[in-house]
Amino acid sequence: MMTWHVKCTGEIHSHEKVSDSPDCVSRDTLLELLKKSYNRDKGYGLVTIVVLPSSKVWAKMGLNNTQKIVQSLLTRPEIRAKHYLFHDDNPVAPPPEGLLHVADLNIGKS
Repeated sequence: MMTWHVKCTGEIHSHEKVSDSPDCVSRDTLLELLKKSYNRDKGYGLVTIVVLPSSKVWAKMGLNNTQKIVQSLLTRPEIRAKHYLFHDDNPVAPPPEGLLHVADLNIGKS
């Protein structure tokens, strides 16, 4: 994608490499920047080795820090107050009696 972009905008010529462009951002650099901006730089993708009890086989198991996941969900910059659906504008209010269907959710874009 980056190659296509810098060639179409004329930042590099067809014989040059993408890394020759001063505006080029490598995939690894971009992922690290995104991890930091979304507060995902620590506590995600932890790998531990476990021994399966029945077969005694060693396996790598991916783990995430639950506290970091919840913190990331609560502090995401793109989530705004208008995205929350509360009954009577009260986050701890129970749903109304006789609720037969879910109406305010846009499930078509999931």
